[in-house]
Amino acid sequence: MQAEFEEKTYENFFNGELDNKYKSFIYPIGQVAEGILGFDCCAYTKEDKELWKILESPPLEGLEFKKIAEKMEKNLNCRIKNIPYEMRINLLFQYKRPEYIETYKHKEWNNWRKPYFRYTIHHKQQNLLMEIDKYFGNNVLTIYASPAFYTQKDLIEAKNKGQIIIFSNFCEVSKLDGHNMNTYVKEGTHSIACSRPKFIKNLNLKDVLDIEKHIENFSDELYKKNKNFIIKFGKGILFVIQKNKYFQELTNHLNTQCQLFNQYELLNSYIILNEVKKMVGLQWLIT
Repeated sequence: MQAEFEEKTYENFFNGELDNKYKSFIYPIGQVAEGILGFDCCAYTKEDKELWKILESPPLEGLEFKKIAEKMEKNLNCRIKNIPYEMRINLLFQYKRPEYIETYKHKEWNNWRKPYFRYTIHHKQQNLLMEIDKYFGNNVLTIYASPAFYTQKDLIEAKNKGQIIIFSNFCEVSKLDGHNMNTYVKEGTHSIACSRPKFIKNLNLKDVLDIEKHIENFSDELYKKNKNFIIKFGKGILFVIQKNKYFQELTNHLNTQCQLFNQYELLNSYIILNEVKKMVGLQWLIT
């Protein structure tokens, strides 16, 4: 389920706490500038050691905002208006509204095996943030911030206690490059990023079983001779498996094993059938 509150509400509470509790000079970026720069808020804090401890980072020196703006304007060939060019910054935040996952049906469940939070990493936004991190990462910490709670009640309680930041999860943008999702179970900086699922073409069981079309000179006589049939069958199965890209690495290993027993064709065939059984879960029955 989605968090019960809007991302903007969390962002406003986070910024207020950043300003009041952690004595940071902050500047929330407007929607237009955010679309160009990729982040929600820039800030500068030098004195507050507690905040840097939460972020698990040494205090960074920072730089003038105009250096980042000029670099992004040049890369994107546009002019960024209404931003504090002279402001010094050492923190850039991108806020995320998470989903709370409570069932095993979601693909990331195996990473935690208990309820967890997750948010989507938008590639366009991530690319913008990575560009900033690439050129200015030694001076500015660019980071995702997301709440480790999902109810309105917990949000208000954290706000009233001044604990929005303490009960947030943080992840540097560089750690999420190339990923599609980020997941976590609690506040802090520990999370597990998940890549975009890759489509794997199914192995066609009919093609595997219908081996006559893959084996030359397949005749009724071979059925009568168990040994010859098993040898031919093993070769046919191996031929079909090798055509599937997903199994190529496994069949390369299998070929290496088979080379050790080239002179024992029947043993080779049993090795092939046993390994293929492990790959695809098929159970062979020869009658």
